[in-house]
Amino acid sequence: MLLIFSSYLSATPAYAVNKHELEAVYIYNFTNYITWPKNPKSLTICIYGDNLVLETLNKILKKSNKHKSINIQSPDKASDCHIIFIGGSVERKIKSVLKEIQNKSILSILTVSDSKNFPLNGGMIGLAMNDKQISLEINIKNLENAGLKASYKILDMAKIVE
Repeated sequence: MLLIFSSYLSATPAYAVNKHELEAVYIYNFTNYITWPKNPKSLTICIYGDNLVLETLNKILKKSNKHKSINIQSPDKASDCHIIFIGGSVERKIKSVLKEIQNKSILSILTVSDSKNFPLNGGMIGLAMNDKQISLEINIKNLENAGLKASYKILDMAKIVE
C-alpha cells in the first residue's frame, strides 16, 4: 500500500521502513491530497508527542520542492494548525485537543493519529500499522464537517469508518 501511495505522491521516499518514517510520509502527503477551504498558501503541521515524526517531517521538507509553503511545529494551540498529528504516546491528549477544536468551532483542521480507533472517537484519519505497512481509516463525516475534502486517491486506499 505504501508503494501505491508513494507512486501517487512523488516527492516522498518509497524506502521508509520505520513506523515514524511511514507516518511522516503520510502526513506530508496529506498536504497534497486534502483540500482546505480558501486554499491557503501555506500550511502548518503540528505534532503532539512524537519527536521522531517531527524530525522526519523536517527532513522530508528539506528535500521537497513543493509550491506550497509548509511549516512544522510543536503546537501552542490547535487554532494555529492546519494538520494536527497526535502520536499514540500522548493518547491522553487526544480528547482535550479534539475538544479544543470543537469548543472553539475551529474548522479546517485535519486531525490524524496512530491511536487505535481514532476516527471512531472524533478524529478524521487514523494510521494503523499492520505488518510494516500503514493502513488508513478515514471518517468522511468528520472530514466534511471540518470543511475538508480528500482526494479519491486517498479514499480509494482507505477504510471508511463512521
